[in-house]
Amino acid sequence: MNKPQLAESQKTALLTEAESVIRPPGRAVRLNRETDESGEARGRASVFPESVRSVVYAM
Repeated sequence: MNKPQLAESQKTALLTEAESVIRPPGRAVRLNRETDESGEARGRASVFPESVRSVVYAM
């Protein structure tokens, strides 16, 4: 396997693993939420957790 093929294979494996973390069965989006002093939720929906985004963008 040459270097471009190996890189593509590794990228595919990493993206497949990332998708299994991002989309656990029955839940398409994980929420990153914090609560403020009043107990009200605030935050944003994140399809890609920050750790996964940094790996994917580095490719």
